[in-house]
Order: sequence, then structure tokens, then C-alpha cells
Amino acid sequence: MNKKTNILIKKAKKPKITLRGRKKAMFNALIQTLGNITKSAEKVGIDRTTHYDWLEKDADYKEMVAHIDDYQLDFYESALNLLVKEKNPAAIIFALKCKGKKRNWIERQEISHTGKFDVNHTALTKQEKQELLEDLSNE
Repeated sequence: MNKKTNILIKKAKKPKITLRGRKKAMFNALIQTLGNITKSAEKVGIDRTTHYDWLEKDADYKEMVAHIDDYQLDFYESALNLLVKEKNPAAIIFALKCKGKKRNWIERQEISHTGKFDVNHTALTKQEKQELLEDLSNE
């Protein structure tokens, strides 16, 4: 390397990252980490509290970050689809229970009762309460 090149390298400054650029970097980091704020903040070189300050003070940033859940869900669905393609039984059953409800792929309990319900809607008298308490205490 000659002296001229060396001097030019020394004079070159790091480009200053704008606030908007840092917010965009944080958003991208949140996508990569599936919403993990601590890991994302570390990647970008900011404190977690900075992220929360941005959420509080910048409506556009807050709106952008609100969509992280969609990226997470896309990731989970893709992972589930891969497991289904690999014929993973648990994944297949789970997918059918979630997506196959209209075809009755749901868990349900059927309760049937034969006979009569004898329900007395009147309050117990003092005598009946006393007898009931005695019966319960004898058991």
C-alpha cells in the first residue's frame, strides 16, 4: 500500500447512521430474532430502553413494529408446513385441528344424559339445611 492510499484510508470516516436508519435496523433485527428485543437491541448497538422510547414517541415506528407478530406467525407456519411435509404425525394432527375445523377435525366432547333432572328452585328451610349439614358431617 502506498502512502497516498494509506492517507486516504485514514481520512475516510465511518458513515453516520441516521436515527431513521437505526430504527429500520432495529425493525430488521426484530424480524430476524422473531421479536426478541434484547437480541435485536444488541445487534443494532442500542439499549432496550431506546426501543421502548421509540415505541412511545414515534407512531410510525410503533406501527411498523406492530407487524412483527405477522412475521413470527409466518415463520411458525412455515416450520409447521415443513414438518407436515416430512409426515410428522403430531404436526399433521395439529394442522388438521387448526385448519380442518370446517371438515370436523376438532376435538370435542359429547355428553349425553338420559333421565330427568329433578331441580327444586326453592331455598332450603332452616330444618333442611340443618339435616343436610348433619348428613354431610356423618359421611
